[in-house]
Amino acid sequence: MSELVTTMGLVTLAEAMPYLSWWKAILFVLPFLPWAWVISKVYDKDAPRWYFKRELWNVGHVVVGALAVAVFVVLPLEIFATLPIVCVLLIGDLLFYAVMRNKHENVPEEAVWTPATVMKALTSPKAKGTGTKKEQGKRVKGITLTVRGKEGVMAPPEDPESPEFVIRVAAEDLYQQMAEARGYELELAPAGGKKETYAAVITVDGIRRPIAQIPADQAAGIIDFFKLAAGLDLNDRRRKLKGEFEIGASPTSTMDVGVTTAGTSAGPRMMLVVEPTKRVTFSVEGLGFQPRQIENIQELTKSRGGVVLVATPKR
Repeated sequence: MSELVTTMGLVTLAEAMPYLSWWKAILFVLPFLPWAWVISKVYDKDAPRWYFKRELWNVGHVVVGALAVAVFVVLPLEIFATLPIVCVLLIGDLLFYAVMRNKHENVPEEAVWTPATVMKALTSPKAKGTGTKKEQGKRVKGITLTVRGKEGVMAPPEDPESPEFVIRVAAEDLYQQMAEARGYELELAPAGGKKETYAAVITVDGIRRPIAQIPADQAAGIIDFFKLAAGLDLNDRRRKLKGEFEIGASPTSTMDVGVTTAGTSAGPRMMLVVEPTKRVTFSVEGLGFQPRQIENIQELTKSRGGVVLVATPKR
């Protein structure tokens, strides 16, 4: 009897795992490779550029991937029957993002994906990894963001060859690099006290990360661009100035950005902070205190006398 039970168990296991052959395992993995590459290398970087909810999209991709794995494992079908189903699920996931992206109001018309633009991106020298860094650096991305200051939306320069156009593109590029990395602070200051070179450093999850080194003249133009957006005095390069402006992928989807500029012995420096009011607004429950500590703090807030002293390390 025990031998019969063992034999039946082995037969059931064999029926439930029809993909033990090595060539079936390869077929199982193949459709997931391009799908995962597109999501990690393209979609994951594209979503924050247009201020999509990247985490929510990633959850959706994971759900589709899990469903595709379930089709392979659970359905009692041969691999040649399940493989088309899996391909439809994975391709459908990629197409759904592309369609929803193109329809979103944040994406300008010139940034919409079409078969022609996709083929051009895939066959460009940059996509193939050819071309020198100097040549790749000359490929101007163009102006894609809306910047709104105290005087209204800042019109982009009409002449692509003008210095103002180049500065606008460089300023937007720095901001987009910060947004794509999910950063919330961008500092532009002389690199190591050198007057001829500026370093752009972003802060992501409390960690500072350098992203670029910029010639001093271009950095000064970028600082002046953001000062102009915030309505600050361009001629005042010594005092500490503060202001705010809005920036986003479209006029209806902008974020508040605080800008602080000040003069140093090596040259002016600038700090951008995305949504500054949110950076200094925290709930007591979100600061990591223990329940008993929260109770003590809440009791202190009920008192009408006394002094509360808050100290922080120097930045």
